Amino acid sequence: MDFQRPTREALALQALQANQAHQYALAQHAEKLTAELAELDKLLAQADVEDGDEDLECDFYIPNAKPPVGPIRSFGNPESPFFQDATKRNRYLSFTVRHSMPPKEVEALKAAVNAELRRVEQLEGASSTTTDTQMANKLDWTVIAEKVSDSSSITRTAEECKIKWIGDLSPAINRGPWTPAELQNLENIVKKRPSKTDINWVDVARELGTNRLPLDCMRHNIERPRHVWNEESDRRLLEAVRQYGTTWSLVAKYVSPNLTANQCSTRYLRTLDPTLRRRAWTLEEDKRLVSAVAGYGRAAWTEVANTIPGRSNEQCRERWVNFLDPARIGTKQDKEWDEEQDAALIEAVNVHGKKWKAIGVQLDRSANSCRLRYEALEPPVAGPSRLSETPLEDHETETPSGSARSTPKPRAKKTQPQAATVPSTAAKPARPRPRPLAKNRTGAAASDTDDSAAEEPPRKGEETRCFRCRNLKKTRNILN
Repeated sequence: MDFQRPTREALALQALQANQAHQYALAQHAEKLTAELAELDKLLAQADVEDGDEDLECDFYIPNAKPPVGPIRSFGNPESPFFQDATKRNRYLSFTVRHSMPPKEVEALKAAVNAELRRVEQLEGASSTTTDTQMANKLDWTVIAEKVSDSSSITRTAEECKIKWIGDLSPAINRGPWTPAELQNLENIVKKRPSKTDINWVDVARELGTNRLPLDCMRHNIERPRHVWNEESDRRLLEAVRQYGTTWSLVAKYVSPNLTANQCSTRYLRTLDPTLRRRAWTLEEDKRLVSAVAGYGRAAWTEVANTIPGRSNEQCRERWVNFLDPARIGTKQDKEWDEEQDAALIEAVNVHGKKWKAIGVQLDRSANSCRLRYEALEPPVAGPSRLSETPLEDHETETPSGSARSTPKPRAKKTQPQAATVPSTAAKPARPRPRPLAKNRTGAAASDTDDSAAEEPPRKGEETRCFRCRNLKKTRNILN
């Protein structure tokens, strides 16, 4: 039986029919995908992206792991359809958001610049007359920015890296201490300027001739007035945060011309932030803190604080270093405070002032432990002391010498002072804060009562340990 081969025309017709069928199937699938995307857009428009973000539970942590970064870098590719939008967004962020370089990025920048310097020297040869700025202009800062961005969570631009190097990291910059002759020369140069308000500090630094930055010249010639925070400046700071958000440079300009962005951010985040918790730490927060430190390490306190809503990085570090650090348990910093040691602490502060290092050496404790304990015992600056609001017991009113006791028991139960029952003869004008003397049933002074009252045990609720140590045993159980 003879086999008849199909002709070329028949094969072409079959291929055309198969191609048309495949195109039809692809068109049907594309329509289906388009309908699904439209439905997803409707659902996303109705979704609340902020719902539940604050209640996220972190079940595990990977030690020394980097935080996840989204695919935003791919938008910066010129072939990306989002390239123009990403460029506009990056330009906006570069002018409105300040991203300081951490030490890791600084080291990456130094390594990248040194590599580029070696490349330029090999290609063109080093010239003794080439200045540092001229050499910096020959470097490929785009390549340098890419290397720095690889070690950063944000994308660094070439201009940003160049400014950081020339204005801050260049070895040609003189960062040594200012000499008296230098300061005098700077003052003479500024006096020659016709205007005291419009001074070109670049020309001043060039005329000074000691490789100083223009900003350093301005800092050493113009003294910034020291700002003291008060109710009015706090109110303006809150208004500025509501208006400008966390753009701290604009916030600082709104609050006072004598403030910096760092001062405003520190004041708000540590004192005025309404989401900041000031009550005692809970066991759940301690568990989160231990897990976060295990994941991020003992240096990334900003990342650790992000896992504990309402707590700042300073609070997290203080809680860990002073209470939860396993290396601290059993050391001299771990000893509990008693009434005798509290009295010794107050006496040491009266002698040394608030020189915590000297006080720690005297009491055989760490300086930070002494500071925290004294802050728990010290009364507020304004208003009555929280430690002296309880009327004294009969055995607490006077010492054998007849003078009023100066060291109240810490954590005493708060009641209102009974100043109305104190005779006018009991007050001592020489003392800044005279306290009332409690009276017995017969109206006699407390010092005239029976001496056996001195042996009376403390009342229930009078604790000598501060609130920082109250749940210390419970919180340490989470480490076991």
